[in-house]
Formats: sequence, structure tokens, C-alpha cells
Amino acid sequence: MTNESPEQTAPARYFVDLEAGGGSVALLISDRRNFMSQQHDTLDEAASADPLLMIDQVAGQSSESDYLLPDTPLKEAIFRVILANGNDPMSPGEISAELKRRWTMSAYPRNLSPPVLERLLESMESYSIASAAPTEPEPEPEPEPLAPEPEPEPEPEPEPAGAEDAEGGDADAPEE
Repeated sequence: MTNESPEQTAPARYFVDLEAGGGSVALLISDRRNFMSQQHDTLDEAASADPLLMIDQVAGQSSESDYLLPDTPLKEAIFRVILANGNDPMSPGEISAELKRRWTMSAYPRNLSPPVLERLLESMESYSIASAAPTEPEPEPEPEPLAPEPEPEPEPEPEPAGAEDAEGGDADAPEE
């Protein structure tokens, strides 16, 4: 039996860093669009195009049958899955699940386990893959200590019965 702490860290999440490679990232993304989309761009247009627009275009085309073929190299497949997800950061487990879903009937069996994919993701500099900063839940602010309630003033002690002054009046009554 292993002793794991109850606080488990969230798995790293990966995305394509659009700032890392300048125009080369735009070219990487542009090449993943379908054939018809690529025919209208020159190399210079593709390099200077907005990567976010191309990611949206790739994500829209990712359901086409030839987008992620079963014989696609694994690093290329990981890159395509992240693009198909709109470049939203994904964990190795999410990428693994998507590849298994797409390649259920593949004639090319391979290890798609999250630990294997994580090792690949850590060495994908040529694809400008980066790890997103872990999002830790905001610590709950400690409640401010309540101010102590003021102690009630003691009630005056009642005077003993028959403690009237000698003139028969009230001892506390003002003199006339």
C-alpha cells in the first residue's frame, strides 16, 4: 500500500505557445489546415497570418476523416489534438483519451498512456509546446476575528431595605 498525500497536485497542462517561435509557429499551424485552405496562401501570407484565426480554422476542420490518421507520428498527433481543442491547455490524460477515441480501430497499436504522452510533451520544443502554469485554487481568506463583545456594565447593587436617611426621605433624592 502506498502512502499518498491527500493533496495531489493537478497534472500539468500543455498548449502551443504562440509567442515562442514567431512566424514559424504560424507556419506550423497553417500546415495543419486542410488542403483547400492551404491553396489560397503564399508562404509569406501564412507566416504573417494571425495564429488564433488559423487555430480556429484547424479546430473547425479537425473532425474531417483525414485530419488525424492512425499512422500519424505520435508527436504530430499530440500537436494536432491540442490544435483541435482550440489550443486550450490539455493534460496528458485528456490528450490520451482523445487519441484513444479517434484511434479505436487502429492497425497501429501504440502506448497512449498519460505518462508516455507527458514524456513526449516535455520534449516537444520543435512544436512550441509549453506547460501552462498550474492553476491552484485560491486560498480561502481567513475570517477576520470578531471583535470581542464588550462586557456588560455591572448592575448597581440594590440598597438594603430600610436604608432611608433619618428624615424619612429617600437617600438618593436631591435635597431641597
